[in-house]
Formats: sequence, C-alpha cells, structure tokens
Amino acid sequence: MSLESTFDEVAVVLMNDIWGTDAVFTPRIGSPVSLKVNFIREFKELPTGLSSTSPGYTKSFEILYTDIGRLPLKGEKLTVDGVTYVIDSVSDLQDERFVEVIVRSGN
Repeated sequence: MSLESTFDEVAVVLMNDIWGTDAVFTPRIGSPVSLKVNFIREFKELPTGLSSTSPGYTKSFEILYTDIGRLPLKGEKLTVDGVTYVIDSVSDLQDERFVEVIVRSGN
C-alpha cells in the first residue's frame, strides 16, 4: 500500500466516521449527492465599498474531493442540517483530498 493511498483512506475515515455531518450537494446539472461535510468556521463579512447593507455571516465547510469528483462551482448548493447554503467560492487552501467551500445562507 502506498503512502498516498493510506492518506486517502485516512481522509475518508476522518470525514465519514469522526468529523462528518450528513449533507446534500446539489450541482447545477445532474442529481444531488449525499455526502459528509465538516464545519470549519463562521465569520462576519463586512460590506465592501460604500454599501449601506448590514454585515453578513459566512460559513465554510470541508468536503471530500472524491465525493463529487471535481471542485464545486459558485452558485451550487449545499444543504446541511436542513439549511441550504449557496456556494460562493472554493478556498485556495484546498488539497487533493479535502476541499473547503465558502457558503452563504439562502436558497
């Protein structure tokens, strides 16, 4: 067994048996995918420019890359604990096992 395959197996065990929360990923095209996510953090996002809107809250979740086979796209959805989040971006910190998605509440 190679070191890479060992890391892949550890990632699956961590997500599915230790960290993971049930979720559904809904792509723009195709069928929804049931998977596990790991909540990373929530932070307050201040409005940019001269906007008079109030600050929003942004969350990020980790997903296994292998669960969807590609990087998620902006506008796709992630439903966790009955709340649907819209994917805003993918963190630059992702590796080939875990992908961190930054989401906003909303349908």
